[in-house]
Amino acid sequence: MKKTLITLEQFKIMPWKNKAGVTAEIAIQPEDADFSENNFEWRLSSAHIQDENSFSKFAGYDRLLTVLSGDGLILNGEELAPFNVFAFKGEEDITCSLVDSPVEDLGIIYRRDKYMATMQVLELTKELSLPLGSGVHFFMTIAHPVVIDGTELQTPSFLKIENATTVQIKAEDYPTYLLKITIDQKHLLQ
Repeated sequence: MKKTLITLEQFKIMPWKNKAGVTAEIAIQPEDADFSENNFEWRLSSAHIQDENSFSKFAGYDRLLTVLSGDGLILNGEELAPFNVFAFKGEEDITCSLVDSPVEDLGIIYRRDKYMATMQVLELTKELSLPLGSGVHFFMTIAHPVVIDGTELQTPSFLKIENATTVQIKAEDYPTYLLKITIDQKHLLQ
């Protein structure tokens, strides 16, 4: 098992592709990829959305998006409530407005010809042995600090886990919630 704790200080701040805002890059594959050149396989990032805008386009990529804080977003006329997941193609025209206050989102962009990705919220009511399967897994705690296989995780840090079949997760207080993102190569899934 390989575990990497990614803290706020390690996030890479950069402009959106369309220059309409800024984003915090949490992880990118390959690690030396240049996001602005579209030479990446996948990318996990977070952005603060302050106002109405249109999303940048990424031909050949699929995207998953959730709202981490704030009241939610209106995407092409449909409301995205916090911690619900919106899936869309990178080529789509996406107009975005706020439900009320500014929001912080979290998104994964991945090449659809090579990868699959999932984003889900897990409710923890007790200590848990969680099967992982293949791929790269990212965890973010939504409420209370948690310990994943001996590593403490607090908001807004992420824990990246590779080459593990299961992990032990326990929290200081229950219930609590974890955001789990999995990115896997398509050929490994067939």
